Amino acid sequence: MVRIKWPLAFATLFVALLGWYVVYTQEIVETFRDYDDTLGEIYAEVQEGLTAQGEARSENALYNLQGIIVESGVPMVLSGPGDTVLYVTNLPFEADLETPEGQARVQVYMRRLDAINPPVGDPSVQRLHRGDSPQVRNLRWIP
Repeated sequence: MVRIKWPLAFATLFVALLGWYVVYTQEIVETFRDYDDTLGEIYAEVQEGLTAQGEARSENALYNLQGIIVESGVPMVLSGPGDTVLYVTNLPFEADLETPEGQARVQVYMRRLDAINPPVGDPSVQRLHRGDSPQVRNLRWIP
């Protein structure tokens, strides 16, 4: 019969857990560094738009800014009057917005996003519904 040496087993488990925690913490630090880089890119685009000579360059800066935000991985739904879904990005599923089934599926998901963060914008024009970034979702593992 094999006898387990409990102190050694607990020490091994503790070292493994500590190692995992250190690696996970380093991943979080890297994620925040990436976030800081993204904020720098956003600031540079805003400055470009503010100082640009000509409407076309200002518009280009806004499109670039929108692209940076989409690349962040945050799930977003843009809705119009009557909660008609106009645009989606970074959703965890595929949906065809041209079909009633796709609209309904995204509207259900939109309600879940609203429970996380209140929508912004004028409901009679456009509203933005957004979820949490991948970084925030990953931080939930720490506790």
